[in-house]
Amino acid sequence: MPIGPICGAADLSALPTEEVRYRIGISLLPISEESQVNLRQEIVEAATNAPDGFGFTIRNAQDADDQLRMLELFYSEGYDGVIVSPVDRELIAPILEQMFHSGILIVLAENPIDTMEDLEAWMDRTS
Repeated sequence: MPIGPICGAADLSALPTEEVRYRIGISLLPISEESQVNLRQEIVEAATNAPDGFGFTIRNAQDADDQLRMLELFYSEGYDGVIVSPVDRELIAPILEQMFHSGILIVLAENPIDTMEDLEAWMDRTS
């Protein structure tokens, strides 16, 4: 049974605040590959199994500017936390800093491994 509502970012008014104690905004990369579709499905499944009192807004950004607007909306609407898979880290850094200083929990979900050298550096740090 789903715990807390799950909605698209354009549907923020659908979150019944009486039932939701913690609102989490999730901003993902554009859906351009099957892996992004699968990731979104896995997140929706995990969100439906969240404890009582959690509500989620899950949306894939269309581009970097869309993601920035989405994060600004999460901030202005007083979300308790955000999970972000950044389209453009530099563009969203200022809004993430504002969120951080206002007490919003932030999780960055990204894959920093682009090359074999990145993989080797990551392996060295984790061993």
